Amino acid sequence: MNSGRIHLCRWTFIACCLAAPAWLAVSPALAADNSEVEAEIKLIRKHYAEVEALQELRKQDFEFQCEGDPMQGVMTLRFRRDTEKVVRLDLGYL
Repeated sequence: MNSGRIHLCRWTFIACCLAAPAWLAVSPALAADNSEVEAEIKLIRKHYAEVEALQELRKQDFEFQCEGDPMQGVMTLRFRRDTEKVVRLDLGYL
């Protein structure tokens, strides 16, 4: 397991968490049209099922602690071994 420690302020951490879905997105932003939204949801579900079916993902852990704040935990990035693309991000709080 690769591990590193990073120090973030609460707002930087929150911004990273909110941006993570955009980093992992498989398609452009959702459109206002409901039929397009439904198509996007189907693509997301398909992508999720593919990621969950992968047997071996390389992972890299980053411990974080916000200075002056009790918020701390571990962020785990999971990469496909064949493409080294991030396909999953897990957050755990202590």
